[in-house]
Amino acid sequence: MSLVLAGGNKNFILVAGDQRVLDKQGQVLSENYRKVFKINEDFIVAFAGKIPYCKAILEPVLEREAKEETMFDNVNMAETIEYRARMADEELKKTGEKCFFSIIVCGKMLHSQSRDIGRNPFFMHVYNYNGSLSVRKNLLNDFGIRWSALYGSTYDHKKVCKQLFESTHAITQSEVEKVFKQTILNGARHDKTVNSNILFEYIEA
Repeated sequence: MSLVLAGGNKNFILVAGDQRVLDKQGQVLSENYRKVFKINEDFIVAFAGKIPYCKAILEPVLEREAKEETMFDNVNMAETIEYRARMADEELKKTGEKCFFSIIVCGKMLHSQSRDIGRNPFFMHVYNYNGSLSVRKNLLNDFGIRWSALYGSTYDHKKVCKQLFESTHAITQSEVEKVFKQTILNGARHDKTVNSNILFEYIEA
C-alpha cells in the first residue's frame, strides 16, 4: 500500500515515500518503485494505493514534456488532477470495485491572473478514495507545519508521525526530514507494505 508523507510551511514543502510494491497476494514486485515525482521546481505529486488508478489520474502530469511548461502550469495541473480523481470516484461507484488510492499534490500556487502573481503561497491537496472520495486542501501560508500521511495498511503511521512531531517540535526542513525518515523506517519494521528505501523531494520558497 506504501507510505507517503508530505509536510511544510510557508518556507518549504517536503515529500517522502518508500518504494515497495506488492501484488494482490502480498508478494514483493519491486523495492525501487518511484511514487514521488517532482514535476517542476514548484510542483510535486505522490501516491499510495492501487497503482493503475493513481497512474491514470496523474498521467497528464507525469507524461507532460518540459518544453510545455509555463509559469502558470501549476494551477492547470492541480485542476486536471482533481478532475481525474473525481472521474475515478464516479467510475468506481458505478463498478462497485473495492479500491484504495491516495494522491497528494503539493506546490506553489502560481495564478493565471497577473494581479495574483505576487501572492503565491504553497498548497497541499490530498485526494483519498476508500469507497468514496475525500478531498482536503490546505494553504501553507504561515510558519506552522501542516502535514499528511498517505497509507492503506492497518498500522497507524499517522499516529507515529504525530508523536514524533510532538516530541521533537519539528519546524525546519531538516527537522521535518528527520521526522519523516524515522516514520518510514519505523513503518518498514511494522508494515510489510513499506520498505526503508526512502525517496525525498523538496520545494523551497
